[in-house]
Amino acid sequence: MKKVIKYIVIILALVLLTGCGKNQGYSLIELTGPELLNALYNDNDIIYATINPNTEKGQAFIRDLKRVAKEHHTDIYYIDNTKLSFFNDEELYIISGIDTRKNYYYYSKDNNIAFEYESYKTLDSDLKGIKSKKITSLVSEEDKKKELELAKEDYNNGDIADSLNHLFNCWNLKEAKDFYNNSKYFKIIKEWDYRSVGKNEILVKKFALFNISNLLFVYEYNGSKAEYSEPKAKEYKDYKYKIKDDKIYISNGEDFVEKYKIISLTDDELILEDNKVQTVYSVDKKE
Repeated sequence: MKKVIKYIVIILALVLLTGCGKNQGYSLIELTGPELLNALYNDNDIIYATINPNTEKGQAFIRDLKRVAKEHHTDIYYIDNTKLSFFNDEELYIISGIDTRKNYYYYSKDNNIAFEYESYKTLDSDLKGIKSKKITSLVSEEDKKKELELAKEDYNNGDIADSLNHLFNCWNLKEAKDFYNNSKYFKIIKEWDYRSVGKNEILVKKFALFNISNLLFVYEYNGSKAEYSEPKAKEYKDYKYKIKDDKIYISNGEDFVEKYKIISLTDDELILEDNKVQTVYSVDKKE
């Protein structure tokens, strides 16, 4: 009887070990934009997702993808869709039709089968029986650390957009995320809006910076409220800029001169001083 019990214990231990082994090594793996592009160009049959992790839905998506990876015994890849360069974003759309602004998951075989994330239940059902191949041609950690050093160099030189683009190329390094979170000027890369509305008059100031280049776009309107309409791109003035020591320097030529002083900068509000006049900008939330 003791021998029978011993054999049963051994068999159960082997079953448990085998079961645990099946779940080992399968996970949700973050890629950079260049890494995902390289994988798609090389026709890797992979499951991958575009996620905005800064939202509650994005965080739920990540949790559910991790669960599916474990339960389906497959790796799943994803990119943070808020940390892509303009050119990587455009290239992804051109070659595969990916709308990186949404929480989507894809299977790259059979012309990119795409699903919008709704819940764990639909995610589990849609990916039933599908497995990813492992991506073996990832960018080395050494090369990513070189990108991180370039990002720091550009940031210290005041070239914030250039710095951000280097960070995008190594975004799945913890050190890249730490540098981003501890460097406040990255918050300025967005569109800002100020307006003061009177009975018949309106004053509008727009201040925009994008990751595509180290250019600052400025627009100002002060006139009839009835005649005002949102400006077209050609109506903005653009300047090369640098940001250092809470000062924004602009140039139309070779030399940079101080133009604005940054009084305050948060995710949602920018206070600038220009010729001793302070303007409180809010994030321009376009419809």
